[in-house]
Amino acid sequence: MLLLLPLAGLMGNLMVIIAIASVKKLQSNTNTILSSLATADMLVSVLIMPLGMLQMVTGTRHNLLLIATTLCVTTMCDMPQNRDV
Repeated sequence: MLLLLPLAGLMGNLMVIIAIASVKKLQSNTNTILSSLATADMLVSVLIMPLGMLQMVTGTRHNLLLIATTLCVTTMCDMPQNRDV
């Protein structure tokens, strides 16, 4: 049952990305941002959600989840500083 959530996130976001990439009428600036959001959401559902579910099921905190979470937080924290340059 827990496997369905990341799979649904992967499939739904993949459909959005494929639709925007393949239909010329959908290729606008707004949909480019939507495609970027779908890509980020797809990566979270494939990389972070399974690790979080593994932590929930086993009850232990895994180093890989800590590394992935730290990487996401440090990347997002550094992004505003990089845009100021």
